[in-house]
Amino acid sequence: MSTGPRPDDAHALDELIAQLRALKVWAGNPSLRQMEKLSGLARSTLADALNPRRKTAPALEVFRGLLRAFSVTEDEAEPWLAAWRRVQSEPARVPAAVPRQLPAAVPGFTGRAKAFKELTALLEGGSRLAVVCGIPGVGKTALAVQWAHQVASRFPDGQLYLDLRGYSSGPPVTPDQALALAIRAFGVPGEEIPLQQDAMVGVYRSITSDKRVLVMVDNAPSAAHVRPLVPGGPGCLTVVTSRDRLAGLVARDGAHRLELGVLTPEEAPAVVISVLGAERVLREERAVDELVRLCGYLPLALRITAANLADRPHQTIAELMAELTAWRRSSRLPRTAAAVIRASISNRPEPLASESACSAHRSASCGRPASRCTRARSSNAAASLTRSSWSWLSCWTRHRKCAAGSRSPR
Repeated sequence: MSTGPRPDDAHALDELIAQLRALKVWAGNPSLRQMEKLSGLARSTLADALNPRRKTAPALEVFRGLLRAFSVTEDEAEPWLAAWRRVQSEPARVPAAVPRQLPAAVPGFTGRAKAFKELTALLEGGSRLAVVCGIPGVGKTALAVQWAHQVASRFPDGQLYLDLRGYSSGPPVTPDQALALAIRAFGVPGEEIPLQQDAMVGVYRSITSDKRVLVMVDNAPSAAHVRPLVPGGPGCLTVVTSRDRLAGLVARDGAHRLELGVLTPEEAPAVVISVLGAERVLREERAVDELVRLCGYLPLALRITAANLADRPHQTIAELMAELTAWRRSSRLPRTAAAVIRASISNRPEPLASESACSAHRSASCGRPASRCTRARSSNAAASLTRSSWSWLSCWTRHRKCAAGSRSPR
């Protein structure tokens, strides 16, 4: 290339991209397919590198590929590489937006004092990544959101909330989609966000490098979905919720795991009180004890059942329990969650439990037979409790809706 555009006066990114686009025209305006063959780079990467609205310089390897595609020899490449280095040394643009994305806290949240203390201790100890895991309905998201609101003032540069939908009926949110949402939350327009994941991670980490940001990643299906979303700045904290233990984050990324169990018998009635009020609950303490036991001490199951009672203000809790007992006797579902737990722990045959026991024993990696693994048995019991409680609760709720529909006037 003896003549053509030269980047000597390019000191800003937009000026360098303009010179590259002019160089493309000078080189005969090759198509993306031709550029792909000459550079060895993907067409999407090349198109993204020439985007005039991009806010970060292309990676050096990509920049060299563009020069090859435009017939720039090694001797002629030095001025272009010098311009690339100048642009790289420019300070990154600081977006003005401060995200405040935390969902509303659950009204009447109760209990979990130990978990709150553990999360706060992690924060004060300088931890940057925490994983809250547990069975469905145990209150992982509610706990994380409640705690995040309490410490939000410690993160003045923003609080991000990203629901990866890892356990919904549809596909989970991909890391690229989540990164785009996170970057856009700091005020970067969508058309200025890079297309490549590595470039998006670079922009995201540049934005958060000197900030104090709280990132909540909800319903994460795997460690691979979480890693790109962890900011690089030392003042940031990422809290992840998942049904999975996310052992990869613990082993490779130094995450601290908090395993959330069901509520204690002392904590569980407070959930019912938060929905129905203390006066109604305290009149029937024995019936409430039976209700929380049948709900497996799961916060969400307790709220659903209490909501059914709230819809019937004249029905007593004892009457509801009698209705439940009669309905369950006529069904094939386990009569009590406690019976399922006892069968699981004592290793009696239980169709709901065997798969969970094998999974728990594999994750324990203790080298002992599953029948002797305490960790496997305890996880087996919790999983059986959950599946039993949810099965009868969901079926009973549908049963009540159908019954109500059949009684309504046509």
